[in-house]
Amino acid sequence: NNVIWGNGQGGGGSLNLAGLQDSLIQNNLIYGNYTTGIAMWDNANPYDAPLVTPGPLSPEEIIGPESFSFWGCQRNIVRNNTIIMDVGSRPAMLIWHGSWGNVLRNNIFVNASGLSLDVCNSSIYRTDSGHNVLGRTYYRDISDDLKSVATALDEFNESAVDTDFESVLAQLVDARMEPWVIIEGNWWRLNPDRGNFHPRDNAPLLTGKGDIHQLPSTDFTGAPRERADIGAFTAIGVSDR
Repeated sequence: NNVIWGNGQGGGGSLNLAGLQDSLIQNNLIYGNYTTGIAMWDNANPYDAPLVTPGPLSPEEIIGPESFSFWGCQRNIVRNNTIIMDVGSRPAMLIWHGSWGNVLRNNIFVNASGLSLDVCNSSIYRTDSGHNVLGRTYYRDISDDLKSVATALDEFNESAVDTDFESVLAQLVDARMEPWVIIEGNWWRLNPDRGNFHPRDNAPLLTGKGDIHQLPSTDFTGAPRERADIGAFTAIGVSDR
């Protein structure tokens, strides 16, 4: 239930998760940032380097979790997040350096000028991704054979892939990139010109297209989720705020 805007001019990630394990990341609105939306990696620590570079190139090289680095982001659930960005050099969702066994569901991962999802070969093991809305995906150093060690990939698991950036935004009530809050003095207030990132009612890519089995009980605003809508917000009528 975080809003992250205008972050990352110095690099890093909007949510920069280094070594996070067995955790839940949900109902976050991440937009208008200068860097990766959600980054999962091992913080490039030297202890993991021999297992990260070059990483496995075939399924036969993987004997189980011990084949991968210890400090990656592992066994997390990433669900019902809305990430909207325009950064050519960074993806909306990064899964690198031994970040295996993560579940991705019901997310909006769109990037106007770059990748939506970037998974490397040391992180494909037991990746379970589906029911997401994405643009371009990239499997880094991953052959078709190596993809077999994933649990599920978006192309085959009810996701909308290679979606047009503008067409996704058109299915939100008002996806303007204005800041969420205004800083005045040493405090803040909500920006009256902020966007409205609820899906429009009956948006074909978003409303009712999620995985009902991986659904938070409420959305970003605290409203009950009565339908499996994709993203941080449940759908509302066009005239609603």
